Amino acid sequence: MIKKRILVILGLICGLIIVADMFLSIPWLDEIGHILLEGTIIIGGMAVLAGVINLLYHNAERLEEKSSRPGAIITLICLLGTFVMGVLPNASTRLWTYEYVLIPLQSTFTAILIFYVMETAFLHFHTKGIEAALMLGTCLVLLFIQLPISASISPIFVSLRQWLYASPIAYGARGILIGTAIGVATSSIRLLAGKNTIAEAEE
Repeated sequence: MIKKRILVILGLICGLIIVADMFLSIPWLDEIGHILLEGTIIIGGMAVLAGVINLLYHNAERLEEKSSRPGAIITLICLLGTFVMGVLPNASTRLWTYEYVLIPLQSTFTAILIFYVMETAFLHFHTKGIEAALMLGTCLVLLFIQLPISASISPIFVSLRQWLYASPIAYGARGILIGTAIGVATSSIRLLAGKNTIAEAEE
């Protein structure tokens, strides 16, 4: 119990120093904050390394199973390819990977997500009523205005798309980011104050 309190106090002090360093311009405080941030980067790098080792170990075990062998091979190839792209000195290769691999994959996952939301809204249409109808209608509208044929039908759809991206979608994204930031800040304060209810419940 004493060790836990000491760790909580140290974490609280470090957190307060970093927060104070963001708002105050004091030489010795800036130096301490810089050291703490460098330590955080080192710990983060070690966490990434541990995650890579865990991924390698897990997929090495999956190679022994015939049913999960293709997925494990693809995962290991992607991991190796990511590592090679990261250490190559040629920046154009990384840019090509970002433009022709990552961006198409993101677009694909977004398209799949839209159809998944539409399917969910359709399945719950009869039970949820107006909420599911609004969600389904929104998905259909967003899907239609993304198609090139919508611009050829009427320029109104182009203006509608620009307005949706500039106003409702942007406001919703900002609200989600603000809510996420508030949640992270609240969890951090509870953790620094020793109010980690999950750990206490497990104990």
